[in-house]
Amino acid sequence: MHRKTDDSVPTGDETSSQPTMAEGTGREGATGQDAWAHRYQDLGLLGSGAMGEVRRVFDIVLQRTTALKTVHQAGHPEAVRRFVEEAQIAGQLDHPNIAPVYDLCIDPSAAYFTMKLVGGRTLASVLHGDMGSPFYASVQKNLEVFLKVCDAMSFAHSLGVIHRDLKPENVMVGTHGQVYVMDWGVAVTLGNGSDEEANRGAVTLARPRRSGSLQEAGTIVGTIAYMAPEQALGLADDVDVRTDVFGLGAILYEMLTGHPPFDGAPMDELISRARRGAVVPPEVAAPGRDLPPELCRITARAMAPRRQDRYPDVAALKADVDEFLRAGGWFATARFAAGAVIVAEGAPPDAAYIITNGRCEAYKTIGGAEVHLREMGPGEVFGETALLTQHPRSASVRALEDVEVKVVTSASLEHGFATRSWLGALVKALAERFHDVDRQLSRCELCGGSRPSRVPPP
Repeated sequence: MHRKTDDSVPTGDETSSQPTMAEGTGREGATGQDAWAHRYQDLGLLGSGAMGEVRRVFDIVLQRTTALKTVHQAGHPEAVRRFVEEAQIAGQLDHPNIAPVYDLCIDPSAAYFTMKLVGGRTLASVLHGDMGSPFYASVQKNLEVFLKVCDAMSFAHSLGVIHRDLKPENVMVGTHGQVYVMDWGVAVTLGNGSDEEANRGAVTLARPRRSGSLQEAGTIVGTIAYMAPEQALGLADDVDVRTDVFGLGAILYEMLTGHPPFDGAPMDELISRARRGAVVPPEVAAPGRDLPPELCRITARAMAPRRQDRYPDVAALKADVDEFLRAGGWFATARFAAGAVIVAEGAPPDAAYIITNGRCEAYKTIGGAEVHLREMGPGEVFGETALLTQHPRSASVRALEDVEVKVVTSASLEHGFATRSWLGALVKALAERFHDVDRQLSRCELCGGSRPSRVPPP
């Protein structure tokens, strides 16, 4: 279980007046369930925590099932203030991937709000259920969920709202593709939003005051297992959109490794690691998984210890994940200096290459002399015939200038064919035929014949 720090009552200079009671919604003198039992039929507990609990209820007036959240310390002004802020912030974030709030009631001895009842499972449960499957079989559907979380957070950030507790447990995945970012209980609002509507005054969010340092207030807000360094250090003034970018990176990290970034140690050690941003790289933390290098790179950048080294906003992070899903994400990037031999004739095949920058030359050695075959540039592929057929390299490829390539290994190629086995069979059959043609052409050359200008890749 991931431990969430106590964020209930800061002890610093942050002050607030007691929220006023909503007229006509509470019953003076009611206690606990009595405050809402006149309208809602209790259908059982959905979950509980240090701050409050969520119950499944039936709204007798509107004839619908909903979720009702209560606060434990209904008589404590600070606890109620935070509870009201959670309801107000979530209630004003009108987005398809944020559960809507329906109603809020503050009673002298009770506080509750109702919100959409979200069915399905948490993303944490989804990821745990995927543990027995090959990573590539589940990565696409999980990343599609992640992109919807990015949409929700980008919208919240446009209104100046920082979640501060992003983790798989706070993402709900419905049975029909619904995705909701939940639990805005420790969210904080910045001084201003960037969204045009917010700047025009169309949306006015509740804006709680922020103390100079949460550490001065005697509390660290969030969940240590997924926490950015500025949160773990209690630096409230350093919390911004990049803090949530770190949290999104932590979600990606758990998708890759099966566990949170900071886990498996006593709390003191976890806090120390979180403060330093000492994250074990995903490929090191999960050596048994064949992880896509590009997604590991994206995760590492999102979780950089220094805020300025992370993605500047959620949109930039989402764009990189989108690109990963569209092209080449399973492939590592390699660079070769001008003159370097990238593949050697006769060598066993270990990879194919897609040129992204620079130019290369393919050549064969015939009678002790190099014979130029063709020149290749960005977008062209070489080495795939040998990789697919597992025959030795039929030619060499040398970098004519500094070259950058995507490295396509057998494993990454199989990932691409995993959901289209017929395509894999077709490509491999074609590769065998190319190899046969290349072998016949080589025999002609040895007999003194000429070789055409366009030849199969080495």
